[in-house]
Amino acid sequence: MNPNNFAGESGYDPFYRTPLAFLVSHRRQTAQPGIEFANAAIVAYTMHLAATNRGLASVLLWFALETIRLRPDLEFEKALKLPDDFVPLLGVTVGVPQEPFFARSINMDKIKTDFV
Repeated sequence: MNPNNFAGESGYDPFYRTPLAFLVSHRRQTAQPGIEFANAAIVAYTMHLAATNRGLASVLLWFALETIRLRPDLEFEKALKLPDDFVPLLGVTVGVPQEPFFARSINMDKIKTDFV
């Protein structure tokens, strides 16, 4: 999907029709390029685990936040009321799953592991 069409896409819901969305932000910095995404990913992953533990579904948001960066004219960052030196990096939506979760076995042959 083209980020420039974000606001005009008919029927597109960047939050997947979930009732709750968390945005993970981080202070802008240049000391360790990329560390902010690693930090945000850990927070988002923890949110996914917590949601699953409670029987809730969750989705990682990237596109919606990429649109915030690519479309400054829409003034999303201003609406979020973040401190001036923070930027939204990732998001997680949480809601009740359409189908219940069930335990499944994992075929370990699909996950190659090399021990060193």
